[in-house]
Amino acid sequence: MIDFSIEKERRILDLKLNGCGTLSLFRQKLKKSQKIKKSTTFEKTLEFIESLNFTHGDLSKEAYLSHPLRLATMLLDFSENVSKDRLNLALLHNVYEVTDTNKKSISEKFGFNVAKNIEILTVNRSKQWNRNYKKSYYEKIDSASSDVKVVKVLDKFDNIFLLCLNPDQKIRIKYLEEIREFILPLAKNNLPIIYDDFLNCCNEAEDLGHQLI
Repeated sequence: MIDFSIEKERRILDLKLNGCGTLSLFRQKLKKSQKIKKSTTFEKTLEFIESLNFTHGDLSKEAYLSHPLRLATMLLDFSENVSKDRLNLALLHNVYEVTDTNKKSISEKFGFNVAKNIEILTVNRSKQWNRNYKKSYYEKIDSASSDVKVVKVLDKFDNIFLLCLNPDQKIRIKYLEEIREFILPLAKNNLPIIYDDFLNCCNEAEDLGHQLI
């Protein structure tokens, strides 16, 4: 079983150290993984994301990149099917939201499917707590490929450990409600290996509330 406290502290350390070590951990996992052909390289993707200018609150680019790198690492750990497109989607899943990169650019570099799937995953932050928008958003994910569903599950799973850093109790409650209503069913059907841990981590995050670092 995944230890919520250990995983939380590991992510907090990633923030404090500006993501130091997350890239090397991903490369180590990738090198050892039997799920990806040894001839397949992701250096092009890594070079691309490292070249981008990210805008995400007050996080540095290096601290922010620890999130997609952790997501891609978890994909290697938990997903049985790890295609090049699926791993690229994990590394690039929110570039439309936090950079000025567009669908045309991603399509030219990484293919139409990756570009389209990033578009499906991208959240309109001005509407993110609108009930009708949220239902429509997840309906599109439900109709999308398994790549989209698995990456969305792992995206939220990685974020649950840092929910405690948000001082707004109402937002924390809404976030957990979203996970329980939409994400846990996706996990149960598409990534059941983490379902029990995810459910437990939701309960742990709710009990913890807000935490200062």
